[in-house]
Amino acid sequence: MPPSSGPGYAERWSSADGRQEWNEQLLSATIRKFCDACNNGWMGDIEGTAKLIVGPMVQGTPTTLDTAAQEAVANWTVLKGLVAALVSKTPQPIPDRHFRRVCAAKGAPANTVRVWIGQRQNLAHPTKPGRAKLFDSHFMPVTNADRKDSIYGDLEKKYISEGGVFNGMIFSVGHFFALVVQHDWPGLQFRPIPRSDAEQAFVSIWPIGDDVRWPPPLPVDVLGNPHDVTQFFEMAPPIVRVVGP
Repeated sequence: MPPSSGPGYAERWSSADGRQEWNEQLLSATIRKFCDACNNGWMGDIEGTAKLIVGPMVQGTPTTLDTAAQEAVANWTVLKGLVAALVSKTPQPIPDRHFRRVCAAKGAPANTVRVWIGQRQNLAHPTKPGRAKLFDSHFMPVTNADRKDSIYGDLEKKYISEGGVFNGMIFSVGHFFALVVQHDWPGLQFRPIPRSDAEQAFVSIWPIGDDVRWPPPLPVDVLGNPHDVTQFFEMAPPIVRVVGP
């Protein structure tokens, strides 16, 4: 059964609400928290541009993303993630400034968002035979994570003490899976842990780079619970380049 038809379940997790699940056709939820100018303007442009690219990926069709396609998918992923956050029953721990940056950039901000994508191979609902789980999202303030062996040290403490926030989000539709990190640390380094399966399960599309092939060699399924994929990533402060005299 293709992921865009038939009965399916949507699922949402968040640090605010816990687990929510409901029976719904693919991405049929609507909200009225954006002005008409945005909905019919730049947000509609993002939807229209990404539709022909993301649509086949939702169905599991292999594709190559050039720089323009990477930007289109990153813009769409960041936007849909924030829209999904607003559908939640209680407020999410996503700062207003993160929404404002996306609005100002009319898509993914250049220096404060990282986007990685993978493929969700198994769409079967784990507890409801014959049903598919078509949509899934999870929002978590990364600063709440237990990082006993932090690679940031004093820099991280200073960053958080000054009000800096890391906000992680997974977002999947059909076979398409994305991990987005929004932050207040321009130039933040973020990557799968070297030599882990995540290196083979994700490709980076934002900031844009060379052409990438989707799907990656491994599906995200090999990483276990999709809501725990951030444990396979590491972050580091921006690289400081010293310019000589």
